[in-house]
Amino acid sequence: MNGARGYIQLIATGGTISIGPDGVLRAGSMIKMARRLPADVPIRGEDFATVPSSCMTQDDHRKLAERVNGSLADDGCLGVVITHGTDSMEETAVALEMLCAPSKPVVVTGAMVPSKDSGADGPGNVADAIEYALSDDAGRAGVVVVMNSRVHAAFEVQKLHTISKDAFSSGDAGPIGLVAPGDVELVRTPTRLGLKSDTLDDSVELIKLTAGGGARLIDCAAQGGARGIVIEAFGVGNLPERVIESAESARRGGAVVLVTTRVGSGPILLCGSAIKAGLIPATVGGRRVSGLAARIMLMAMLGAGLGGREISDLLSAGGSEG
Repeated sequence: MNGARGYIQLIATGGTISIGPDGVLRAGSMIKMARRLPADVPIRGEDFATVPSSCMTQDDHRKLAERVNGSLADDGCLGVVITHGTDSMEETAVALEMLCAPSKPVVVTGAMVPSKDSGADGPGNVADAIEYALSDDAGRAGVVVVMNSRVHAAFEVQKLHTISKDAFSSGDAGPIGLVAPGDVELVRTPTRLGLKSDTLDDSVELIKLTAGGGARLIDCAAQGGARGIVIEAFGVGNLPERVIESAESARRGGAVVLVTTRVGSGPILLCGSAIKAGLIPATVGGRRVSGLAARIMLMAMLGAGLGGREISDLLSAGGSEG
């Protein structure tokens, strides 16, 4: 943001990045350890939690979104950077996109190597996140994840490696931008849903199909009161007839059923019988979203009071760029 006057809010939530040489690093320490900081924009620190992201819940997502919305409401706040564990980082990014729908930059970052170890990537990631948040047009992209000098949109990012510093990917689409010291390059603007929900409906289940499996789990989810079910189908969206029957039964019982693929990359295309059964492709702007993203997305849409037809219309409309 050329000529920007204001500050960046950094909210610390814990995770690998918070593992320092003498214990847990708080927000102030995160700021101090950043590899570089802007000379003319102050960074304010705030501690939200010190938990592994594997322990994050939807209640945490709601409370964190309240903090982010509160910060963004201040005219002096130019953007928010959140330090976070990588285990569930992609889910938090989607939750914040759906609960905040920000017009200012909101950046989630973290580390694959603890800050206490040599080769720690946290200091560079925090610096990149702040630099991105201060770049022109960053707010148009909504919530993003910045890791390993790459910028990933909330609906597209997936963690694909357990230990590599280059653990995050945007699949076929590729990252929306790159960050280098003194330079941020945005190569495209991601599609956003344009929906801001007040809450997340926790009654959504994610079911991954296996050879001969899946139908019984769908039946159990429906019988257990699930208001939403996300199915990770085979291949390009292939669903055995028995699974379609269970999914249609769940839909007739009041559940909204989204379908994506269990494959890491590539589009989805539902067969005629799945569409006739009322199953909805989990896509945003024509791009499939992962099962993890679809689950949080569906929680938010149900939390906003949308029904199956409205959700189908919203997803098929293709969203909007920035």
